[in-house]
Amino acid sequence: MGTRQHGDDASEEKAARQMKKCAQSTSASLGVRVCGMQVYQRNTGHYLCRNKYYGRSLSTEGFRIALYQYLHNGIELRKDLFEPILRKLYSLKAVLERQASYRFYSSSLLIIYDGKDDWAETYMERRAEMRLKQVDMSLPESLQDGSSTESVTSQPKVDVRMIDFAHSTFKGFRDDPTVHDGPDMGYVFGLESLINIIEQMRDENK
Repeated sequence: MGTRQHGDDASEEKAARQMKKCAQSTSASLGVRVCGMQVYQRNTGHYLCRNKYYGRSLSTEGFRIALYQYLHNGIELRKDLFEPILRKLYSLKAVLERQASYRFYSSSLLIIYDGKDDWAETYMERRAEMRLKQVDMSLPESLQDGSSTESVTSQPKVDVRMIDFAHSTFKGFRDDPTVHDGPDMGYVFGLESLINIIEQMRDENK
């Protein structure tokens, strides 16, 4: 995440290498690049895997395609994931915009979801359990079929976490002589790019 990957303590040589990687990847254009992904494919029962070298080679459009692949289970696009992921990204962006002096250089954003859970099957199983719990068989048949006032909702399991803080810093951290002012706008830029791409994907697949 972010437009800069090297920490304040990096040597000139290392800083130059990291800046080159950023300039040649979507870190510069989007503030985020793919470091790896593993996606369960329901049509094959196997995982689609990508590594950091794949991520470095992506163009802006390639990043969009990779994100689409990440949300596709081999049978269909997981449109149910759009809103849960977006809500967490909105919340994280709001928090980071209020932070002063924090820098999260070379940290990552982990987005995970349950790729094997069958939501339709789970829904039907819960409906069946509800019917079994109905002991008053004198109820109208429509109610016995599950059309009671109790609703069954099923939300996909989604989590978004900031990880890898080896090069992060903030004012007063271990006597770090470099003090940054304001929020980490490179990281915020990356979040904005992710949000924009997922919002566009959602709107195109309604």
